[in-house]
Amino acid sequence: MAEIRINATGGVKLYDADDSHYAQILAGTISSNVDALTLGSSSATFGIPVTVGEDDTGHDVKLFGASAGAYALWDESANLFDLRGATAAGPGNLKLTTGELTVVDADVLGKIEFQAPLEASGTDAILVGAAIWAEADDTFAAGVNNTDLVFALGKSEAAAEKFRFTADTEIGIGGANYGTDGQVLTSGGAGAACAWEDASGGGGTSWQSIKTGAYTASAGEGVFVNTTSSAFTITLPSSPSLGDEVAIIDYAGTFDSNNCTVGRNSQKIHGASEDLTVATERAAFTLVFTDSTQGWLLTNN
Repeated sequence: MAEIRINATGGVKLYDADDSHYAQILAGTISSNVDALTLGSSSATFGIPVTVGEDDTGHDVKLFGASAGAYALWDESANLFDLRGATAAGPGNLKLTTGELTVVDADVLGKIEFQAPLEASGTDAILVGAAIWAEADDTFAAGVNNTDLVFALGKSEAAAEKFRFTADTEIGIGGANYGTDGQVLTSGGAGAACAWEDASGGGGTSWQSIKTGAYTASAGEGVFVNTTSSAFTITLPSSPSLGDEVAIIDYAGTFDSNNCTVGRNSQKIHGASEDLTVATERAAFTLVFTDSTQGWLLTNN
């Protein structure tokens, strides 16, 4: 069995079972002629830094778990850390824990950061470029562990929050921005941030309360128009984008007696610079914007 021996000069040697190899600790340094050092059932404490190998020439370091096949391995040849689950059943499991005794809202439970600290440019280049962390969403208690998952990215700055998935299954974009009921998440196009916006196009129609007088519609809206008392105008959006839609329905079946006028605003309707007059009882139709040449076109009538 292995032995620890203290020599006359105060040095300490750890011998292996056959007494042929040892590790020597003396004056804060470790020297060794061992081919390999295996720590079995006994515990060992190192009071000084431990280095395995040297720059450009490392060695594997393997830590076994309690279940067969489970281990953590620094794989020297692959330059990676491998966390292996048990052979019978079980994934590799990395746990990040906090030492907080009282966890309150906004405390971070665990965090992973990504960085290029040796980048020669310095300044922004060496700041943390991305991070993922778990953040308490309330004060923890016996029946409370509400936690959000946060993703941060850098853009000429230290990584800042860009996306949050909360314990209440909300989606926050660019911070605590969860939109409002009925909105959809839309792309801003190349180089622009996505955003919560009122439903339009393929996102669904946002139906408005019944209108009995002039009204300017927004993209994505459906309008119930009641012309029982008088004819009036529903005006289309002033700065529409490709695919924007507005739906109009004759609520009371009175378009034949009191017409509904669709105001073109700044764009054409069916390629003409004229408003559209609707005089058909129970008319129901949708206008979709194409471009400045044809403007708004009917998708159904």
